[in-house]
Amino acid sequence: IATLSLLILSWTNHMHRMGSLVLLIHDFADHWMELAKLARYANFKKCCDISFIIFMLTWTYTRLGIFPTWVIYSTTIDAAQLVQMFPVYYIFNCLLSILLVLHIIWFYYIAKVAFNSLNSGKTDDSRSDSDSDDEGSDDLHSDEKKNN
Repeated sequence: IATLSLLILSWTNHMHRMGSLVLLIHDFADHWMELAKLARYANFKKCCDISFIIFMLTWTYTRLGIFPTWVIYSTTIDAAQLVQMFPVYYIFNCLLSILLVLHIIWFYYIAKVAFNSLNSGKTDDSRSDSDSDDEGSDDLHSDEKKNN
């Protein structure tokens, strides 16, 4: 909700540059995560591990490094000196701060996955264990075998 609200506010209040910068920072690490998922599903362990490490480093740098020091700093400190304050300004900064808190929470989970995979030597995707599609596909194949 915070991200969607930030996008809507940036476009409706003519803050296109800020909205585009937030999108760029948030999308920068996503392709590494997708590559890691692809490699995991294809059973390319080394590629998966390398992609996840690059993802974790870029995600941490962009969302916990660049985002608070450049984006939030410029909207709270620099913008106050350059433009006249209006009510949406405070809502905008509140949403950016909520997003930063979410980044910290997400970093905890990413670091937890990395720590668990280093300790156990294997990665477990908790989402795929509870995925009902896998169970349904096994039943489908067993029905096909019965029919043949």
